[in-house]
Amino acid sequence: MRTLSAFLANLLVLVNGQTEFTISLRGGTDYEGFIVTLIDSKYEGRICDYMWDDNDAAVACRQLGLGNSGIAYVGSQNFKFSGWQGRIHYYEFDCNGDEENLTECKFESVIVEAQDCPGAQVAGIRCFKDYDIRLSESDTEGRVELYMDGNWVTVCDEGWDDNDAEVACRHFTGRLEQTRAVAVRKALFGEGTGTVGFAGFKCNGSESNLSECTYTKNPDSELCSHQRDAGVDCQGDACSSQPCQNNGRCQIRNNGNRVCTCDAGFEGDLCEAEAQNSYNPSSPEGTRQLGVVITITIVVCLVTFFLFILISYMIMKAVNRDVDKNVVVVIPTAPSVEQMDMEEDMYYGEDEDKLDETRSYHTDIDDENRWNEEQFNE
Repeated sequence: MRTLSAFLANLLVLVNGQTEFTISLRGGTDYEGFIVTLIDSKYEGRICDYMWDDNDAAVACRQLGLGNSGIAYVGSQNFKFSGWQGRIHYYEFDCNGDEENLTECKFESVIVEAQDCPGAQVAGIRCFKDYDIRLSESDTEGRVELYMDGNWVTVCDEGWDDNDAEVACRHFTGRLEQTRAVAVRKALFGEGTGTVGFAGFKCNGSESNLSECTYTKNPDSELCSHQRDAGVDCQGDACSSQPCQNNGRCQIRNNGNRVCTCDAGFEGDLCEAEAQNSYNPSSPEGTRQLGVVITITIVVCLVTFFLFILISYMIMKAVNRDVDKNVVVVIPTAPSVEQMDMEEDMYYGEDEDKLDETRSYHTDIDDENRWNEEQFNE
């Protein structure tokens, strides 16, 4: 005997060979819950989660007027929604993701027996609103993407720090046992596609959503390319999640923030860049700079040495010239012949022989003095 669901199948309205139905969300919020189908505006049912995926969820969100993107909830993910139990009307949806309505997708219409959907598990969705967040890898880590004006955009890592990561990860804390947020930069989780929509987030860490922080929309594309896509690790160790580069030493401060202590010649948050006005001796550029420094030092020393020799020579020459000008040569001279004759007369008296001998000697001395004076004048 067929169940009531079989009876309902006979009441379906067919449009162009497909079943016409409307959908609504139940059990959650305006943007998430399990899907309720309504047939002929009267008969309420559910969708089985078998083969239900994000493409199907995106079409359901579009049909509900809740944007163009969504994620699929299956199985136990819907248990948090009250009233999820009910009859199953549809299953095996196979949407491409760009349809306007679930009726445009391939699907199996009515399920006669409930056991045809194992566990009687229903399909649910979460539609995105502006500033909703998704991560490229999982609910705990990945490239950060924000939903804005119907599209997913990436975040530039300009100013991106652990406080910003803390707020981004808070979006997922309902499905995390604990949160330890670490900011990840320079597209560590790969480069995104589309638009880089935000930059310069400045959160203090206590906000409930990134929309409460200050930020810049639509940053300069030359400054913020996808090579600078920001990411988060919501449960990671800061040092292992994004280690310091170029032998930098990683330390965790008391507030949980990571600090890289860079070797000489490197700088940056991760020691990823060569420091300005310094060199790394192990690199070819550092070797070249060291050679230049040594060469300049040798040249300066040689020039200084030769200048010292030249200046010393000039000083000594100047001193010798001054000495030559001021030297007075004193040549001792013997008494004149007249003086000696007077002295001899006084000494020898009337002894003529002694006087003649002495005068002859004096005349020789006088001639010698005259000759010495002539030689000096020459």
